[in-house]
Parts: sequence; structure tokens; C-alpha cells
Amino acid sequence: MATKKEIRQALICRLIRNNDIPNQKTLRELLFINGINATQATISRDMYELNIAKDRYSKEDIGYYRMPTEQAHATQEVFRVMGTKGFRSIHYSGAFVVLKTRSGYAHSICVDIDSIANNAIIGTIAGDDTILVIPADGATRNEVVEVLAQIIPELAQPN
Repeated sequence: MATKKEIRQALICRLIRNNDIPNQKTLRELLFINGINATQATISRDMYELNIAKDRYSKEDIGYYRMPTEQAHATQEVFRVMGTKGFRSIHYSGAFVVLKTRSGYAHSICVDIDSIANNAIIGTIAGDDTILVIPADGATRNEVVEVLAQIIPELAQPN
């Protein structure tokens, strides 16, 4: 089982990858929303260990936190172990798949699904607590669920 520190650091990586976070105060608030209460000193230490730095990339020259790509891949394994906190249920309607999430979680889960290169899913549409998954022509329900299980471990078929 992952330690509290590993879970916190994995969540920090996920939040930074999926959001434009300009400062540690915003990051601390997002961590708190996701059930992790951490001090500013702990967040600073985690960011140092994860090699996270600010990157200026917009027209307004606003700095946002970015992390090395290899770190993003390493922390994904922790999420595979702990599951997807916001996921609630999966439903099918013809060719479409609808995922229900906790309020506010749909967008970040959609970003993760859309980031996977695959032939089974064309894309997703996020609401506040609902995700519409649009399968590719000819994709089977099992193929779509296999792709979704890479992001939502609860959907993985037991061996």
C-alpha cells in the first residue's frame, strides 16, 4: 500500500499536470479539496523532491508549476494502487459510456482519459459530475473499458 507521502506527492503531480497552478496557496487548497491537509512547508519539501518548478509560458508571462515528464509517469503507479477518488459509477447507453463522478471531479478524470493514446476512445466531454465517453467506430465495450481502467483502476477486470 502506498504511504501518505507517496499519495500526497502523486496527487500533487496529478494536480499540476491537469491544472494551471500559479502558487503554493492554490496547490494547498486543491490538496485540501481532495482530502489532504498539508502545511506549506510540507508542500515545499514535496515540490523540491519532485523537481517541480515554475515555468513561464503564457502571453501574460504568468508562471505556473510544471514537472519533469518522467516524474509524471512514476507517480501514475501510485494512483493505480489507490484508485480514483472521484469515480462513482459507469453506465452504458448504446455505443456511449457515461461515467458518474463526485462533484467537480469529471474534468480532471477527462483530462487523464484524453491523455492516453488509444484507438478505442475518440474523446470525452466533462460536466461537473458526469463524463460522456465517445467510443471510436467499431470499438467494443470491453476495449473501451480496458482503456478506462488505465485511469480508473476500479474498472479493471479481476484476473
